[in-house]
Amino acid sequence: MSTGTAALRAIGIRVAPKDVYYAVVEKADKMDSELELLTAASVVVPAALDLPGQLHFIRTTVLDIMAEYGVRRAGIRLTESTAQSMSVERLNLEGVIQELISSSGVEAYFAGPIATIAARLGEKDRSRVKEYFEGADFMEMEGWATLSRERRESIVTAVAAIRIPQPHV
Repeated sequence: MSTGTAALRAIGIRVAPKDVYYAVVEKADKMDSELELLTAASVVVPAALDLPGQLHFIRTTVLDIMAEYGVRRAGIRLTESTAQSMSVERLNLEGVIQELISSSGVEAYFAGPIATIAARLGEKDRSRVKEYFEGADFMEMEGWATLSRERRESIVTAVAAIRIPQPHV
């Protein structure tokens, strides 16, 4: 893992009702530098806790992960508004994580469905992003097709987040 302060790091998050998938990518300071995947993992929502305890646990854990990796950009892949069945658990977790990111001090972030991710990646057709989620080759990553769909979604979202333009100060 690189430790230089010039590196830019971004987290991509994909929430499931019982897990929060995340990926952290890094880009050196150069505009044309390649991205490095630092981690792609998940946090299990503890079933033994009540809802407020679960939300608190996930908020604290994601905040710790962001601090550990020095995340400066973030993206959350949200539930599609056209989803046939909405998971209340997923929506609750997405809301808590959105609040966390907005108050965390990251330089820039987004939260959105596939169309938002496609726009951040410069893909004119959102169906291409769906293909990445389904296992089509993405950035020549080794073993891409063997990853779970949720893990692929978190990685694609992290790449979209790192491409958020530098905020003007």
